[in-house]
Amino acid sequence: MVTPRFAVETTDSPHSSPTDDSQDGPSLEESLRSHAITLSKSKIRKLDEYCRLLWEWNTRLNLTRHTDYEKFVARDLADSLALAEFLRPDERILDVGTGGGVPGVVLAIVRPDLNVELCDSTGKKRERNAARASAGYSCSPCQSRGRPSSTG
Repeated sequence: MVTPRFAVETTDSPHSSPTDDSQDGPSLEESLRSHAITLSKSKIRKLDEYCRLLWEWNTRLNLTRHTDYEKFVARDLADSLALAEFLRPDERILDVGTGGGVPGVVLAIVRPDLNVELCDSTGKKRERNAARASAGYSCSPCQSRGRPSSTG
């Protein structure tokens, strides 16, 4: 499996997006500490790069309302870590309707043993996710319609 890498772009956008070190509020490491979450430095760096890229794209697309580290850690990361506890080593994961990449990208960072695929029906969100293709992710067009038949 390819180790995820993310390109970080910055902008002078008026939207609330912590794309530089002058952001108000706690840093990612401070938010992790306040929630008693311990991760390796390389995973913290990848999550930070992911957040910055996500928030940059969020200025153009509506991908998330979690636009600071505290909200990201308390909601997205905590939920993804809870899910990760139930996944077997090397399990294949399909994140349908991935939007900004939660939980798919977050799982791929914190559990690099997983084989994560992203899927979204919205063209612009797939385009955003296509930017991650060089980072080892794929995002396919898909639509989920109803529930599978239990008699089937």
